[in-house]
Amino acid sequence: MDQPSCESAQMNNASYACSNGNSCQNSSSGGYRCSCSSYYGQGNPYILDGCVQDYNPKPKEHCHASCGPITVPFPFGLEEGCSANERFLLNCTSGNLTLYISDDAQYHVTNVSVEDGTLAVSNMVRGSNAKEVIFMQTDDYGYVSGTPLEDQFDFSLEYDIVIKWVVANLTCQTAMHKDTRYACRSSQSYCLNVTHGEMFMGYHCKCSPGFQGNP
Repeated sequence: MDQPSCESAQMNNASYACSNGNSCQNSSSGGYRCSCSSYYGQGNPYILDGCVQDYNPKPKEHCHASCGPITVPFPFGLEEGCSANERFLLNCTSGNLTLYISDDAQYHVTNVSVEDGTLAVSNMVRGSNAKEVIFMQTDDYGYVSGTPLEDQFDFSLEYDIVIKWVVANLTCQTAMHKDTRYACRSSQSYCLNVTHGEMFMGYHCKCSPGFQGNP
């Protein structure tokens, strides 16, 4: 690109190449490039609405819904095709449920709540014992993306080891217009915008008052 960095390019909306729903990375050789963010699975980041949300609201049949004593409700799943996308894929080994973030970060999962939009984890299988850990990720070209755990995985790690999750980094209003991938499928459900402090995270679904289950 003809701009020296993402920061300077973003100051000029008229010539900024990256459309909504994608991210900008600085190139070590100068300039910048665009890519669909982790909230979107594929597409062209250089055209309007070119990045397609990676969310499948319809899991395949006969999926395992528990690991040991822990219930694993959709959008989470234990095998390919049973979770809404790879970010919601959990691992069950010998009755132990784990969340895989990277080779250096795997957590024991103790509870999954659709109603609260939370994932409770205990100690890390590998890595630091710190209450809050921020990880850096490199892309396919070896550049550090520089974004923390919550930005990359729709998760926000809080100090009591409760992870707040969202379906996607979209407002309810925007998500409702993407009907085929809108996550709130039940007629007795509603959409809720989620924040973490002052940071907007995205949306998740809740059952309407007087109803319970999986929205």
